[in-house]
Amino acid sequence: ELGRFERELATAERLRAELERLEPATTAAEEALDQRRADHASRVAAREREAELVDAAQRRAEAGLAEEIAAATAYLARLTPTYAALRAAKGRAIDRRFSSR
Repeated sequence: ELGRFERELATAERLRAELERLEPATTAAEEALDQRRADHASRVAAREREAELVDAAQRRAEAGLAEEIAAATAYLARLTPTYAALRAAKGRAIDRRFSSR
């Protein structure tokens, strides 16, 4: 029974020594993994911020375009009656010219 206990104790000591030997590598691997996770989170945050900036720029561009379209539409609405009046005046001038002959 004592021999078995001594073998188990020796095995436990070998395992403890192996664990102590592996612990620095495990710690280093965990730290490297934590750093990779932090780097990834930073890249994701940067991409999200870039997407937000692009969205904001697109919204500003769309708003500017909508303003330009509204201004052009209003300008066209003001010009249409003027154009119609000019065409009518031209038609009357042509009619007077040919009717006087």
